[in-house]
Amino acid sequence: YRVESNNKLKIYGLIQRMLTIDMSERSPTYKFSIFTLSIIWHFIFIFRVYLIFNSVEVDLDYFDVAWIVSIVLLIQLIPISFAGIGVRESSYAFCLSLYNIPAENGILIGLLLSSQLLLISLVGGIFEMFSNYERKQKEAT
Repeated sequence: YRVESNNKLKIYGLIQRMLTIDMSERSPTYKFSIFTLSIIWHFIFIFRVYLIFNSVEVDLDYFDVAWIVSIVLLIQLIPISFAGIGVRESSYAFCLSLYNIPAENGILIGLLLSSQLLLISLVGGIFEMFSNYERKQKEAT
C-alpha cells in the first residue's frame, strides 16, 4: 500500500511540475532554441504532407500545401473526436475542394497521415516496451 501511494505522490508531483513550468525564468537562448525547433518541426511536417500530396498525384505547390496543413492542424484542435480521426479527413477533403480536387483525395491524404501516425507510435511503443524490459532486467540482477 505504501509503495502505491508513494508512486501516486511522485506522479502527482511530476504533473504539478509540468503544469507550473515558468518560461519567464528560462534564458532567452533556451526560449529561442525551443522556438527554432518548433519551426523546424513544422517545416518537416509540411514537407511530409507535401510528399503525400505528390504521391496521391495532387499537384499543389509547397505554399498551398502549407496553408492547407495549417488550417487542418487548427481544425484538429477542436475536441470533437479522438485524435482528430474523421476531422482530419473531412478537413482535407473540404480544403482540396477549394482547389477543385476531388474529396476522395483529401480523405485518402487524411487516412495516410493517420496511418503514418499509428505506425510511428507503434514503433515508439515497441522501443519503449523493450527499454522498460531491459531496465527491469537490470533491476532484478
